[in-house]
Amino acid sequence: MNALNYLDQVGKKQGELAERFRAYAGALESAGHHRLARQFAEEADTLKPSEVMIKIPFPGVRACLEDLLDLLQRDVVPLVIVALQDQAGDGRAELEATLACNERQLDWVEAQIYMIQELGEGHYLAVCN
Repeated sequence: MNALNYLDQVGKKQGELAERFRAYAGALESAGHHRLARQFAEEADTLKPSEVMIKIPFPGVRACLEDLLDLLQRDVVPLVIVALQDQAGDGRAELEATLACNERQLDWVEAQIYMIQELGEGHYLAVCN
């Protein structure tokens, strides 16, 4: 795969990730978790939007976070790393910024899952609202 194909794939995965964050933000808002919904929406805003909007049922906060963690670890971050290895020059700085953003999101999502494990989902939601 050449550098342009990697960049295209990164853009698509970033868009998918943004839409997942956005969809979960809507589900959290509907469930009455307004502060947490805003956090998810802010994460979505740090990413490039995709062309399609997805609808996701609300499976619970921990399930949302585990889904996002899986997408970041399995698809997004490895693809950005491969694209970085194949990219020289102009697009490299943007990919490095993308990777830094994704790593920050990974840390945030992992921290939220850890808090849920420690506090339980009910107490976690009480703290977040």
